[in-house]
Amino acid sequence: MTKGRKTTRDEHIEIVSHCIANSKNYCETIERYGVPYQQIYSWVRKYEACGVDTLLDRRGMRKDKASMSEVEKLHAQLKLAEAENLRLQMENELLKIGGARKVDRRGLSLVRLENKYLAMESLHEKKKYPITTLCDTLELNRSSYYKWLSRDADTQEAIVVFAGSTLM
Repeated sequence: MTKGRKTTRDEHIEIVSHCIANSKNYCETIERYGVPYQQIYSWVRKYEACGVDTLLDRRGMRKDKASMSEVEKLHAQLKLAEAENLRLQMENELLKIGGARKVDRRGLSLVRLENKYLAMESLHEKKKYPITTLCDTLELNRSSYYKWLSRDADTQEAIVVFAGSTLM
């Protein structure tokens, strides 16, 4: 596979027109322009389906509010409201389960991390809430949750039993 390079919109058009003019000879186009096959194939397909305008790379670009129609503005507001509603539902579910509790003055959690992880696991499995959002809500690191998830439960229980017996 050839290493890709940055190309402009004008180069996209030139590459596509060259490829189509040469009976879609992708090998020759790859050698001439140094662009990967997958990229050229994608551009040709887009061009044939919808024309030159689809060759514009719009990743990361959003529409200005001024250029949005009234329907598009309402649709954007609706998406924001739905996202906020989902976040509030997750917080409510966490409070019901008991995974999120207030923090005392010293900054120590009043509930063990185990309960938070169990609450996260439960909500992720039952309600399909995203782990990232749950971790942000509970102020936990994703890596610590995944480490907890891959723990050896038998070893953890043995440590707790051993610690409990030595305290007695």
